[in-house]
Order: sequence, then structure tokens, then C-alpha cells
Amino acid sequence: MNNHVHFVLKGQYDDCLKFMRLYKQMRSRRLRARHGAGYTLRGADISVILLDSAEYQLNAIAYVLRNPVAAGMAVMPGEYKWSSASLYFGDKAFCLPGCRKMSELTVREKFRILKSRISFPDNYIVDSGGMIFPGSYTEYESVARMFGSPKQLLFYETKNQDLTSELETGIITKTKYKDEELLCPLDWLCENKFRGKKYHDLRIEDRYYAAKELHRRYGCSVKQISRVTGLPADILKAMF
Repeated sequence: MNNHVHFVLKGQYDDCLKFMRLYKQMRSRRLRARHGAGYTLRGADISVILLDSAEYQLNAIAYVLRNPVAAGMAVMPGEYKWSSASLYFGDKAFCLPGCRKMSELTVREKFRILKSRISFPDNYIVDSGGMIFPGSYTEYESVARMFGSPKQLLFYETKNQDLTSELETGIITKTKYKDEELLCPLDWLCENKFRGKKYHDLRIEDRYYAAKELHRRYGCSVKQISRVTGLPADILKAMF
């Protein structure tokens, strides 16, 4: 997403944590190279949650796949470029024309496309814009077997697990948000709770309820919730 990333990893705890720290380090390096020294992920938190049951695993994977929809984006999960959602139960025609294997590229071409001298496995597939095909590094066949059928995957994707999952993981409450980034989630919460109504269509009592849910879900300060909702900070402080 534009302010956080989810990985569902299989492995020992220390190895998974090492991978995420390496991702954060290399992502920071890429941001600094592209946008300047002020861009870094130094203050970004890493949260690790053990998926200790089959049901929890299915819920977590489905939650990650539908995260763009939950965030209010006008895109189907399978159309989101940075997701593996398009890999499951399809016709396996995943790659767009122009994609090539790493083994087919010269050293000069790899650097021009990827803007990096890091080595990748020869069987990885990349497009002309430097996007590596998610199927190169995602065990999508194993995940498909876990769900068993498209029907089962759709069932889990449509379960209303967003608020529960985010509160359990604590990831969302550790992220800092701009005021405008909370507007879509606020309307999404209202539409789900109040039969399709947006925040500004609610009665004053319901607006306070929505503000409380926004605080629970995203862990924002009272001042920020007050700015976003237009409700008095002193009343919100007493509620929280």
C-alpha cells in the first residue's frame, strides 16, 4: 500500500524478521537514491504476527489480498499491481507481452530496467518497467491448495474481517497518517456500519461513534481525529 506493506512469510521467526529488516533497509536505500537523503524508512515499525492455525492463515491471506478494496481504492484485488491476488485459480496467463526472464537479459539491460546491480534468480520474470512478476517469488500454488477452490477463496475475501484483523496485528495503529489519508477509511467505516451513508450524512450521535471507531482502528491522536471529523477535541478526549 502507499503507507504500509504486508508479507505473508513461511519460515523461522529470525529468518522472517531478517528478511523484513533487509527489505526496509533496501527500500530506504532506493527511496534516498530516487528522492534524496530526506526519504527514509528509519522510523517505520516492523510487526510480526504468528499465524498459528489454518483458519488464521486463511483469514490473514484473504485480508492481505483484499486490502486495496478495504482502503477504498477503486480496484478489484486481482487488478492491484503489487498484489498476488491475480495468481490464484486463473488460467496461468499472468505475464503481459514484453516480459522476459532474467536469464534472457544482458547485464546492461538488467541495470537499465531494474536500476540496480543486485542479482536476481535467472527464472525471475520482469517487464520493461522494472516490475518483477509476483509469481516469481510467491508460492501461489501452495496457497491455492490451502483454499482448495475459488469459491472458498472468495468466501474468505468477502468475510468482514478487516477491523478484527487490523486490531489484532497492531500494524495499523503503529502507522502515522496524514489527515487526507483518513477520509476514505472514515467513509468506508460509515458505509459498512450505517447502510451506505457517508460520514457527513450521519446524525451527530453516529458521527461520534464513527470517530471512536476511527480512533480504535488507526490509533490517531485526539487532535487529528478532531481535525478529520470536525468534532470537538475535548468531547472526543472524554470518549477515548
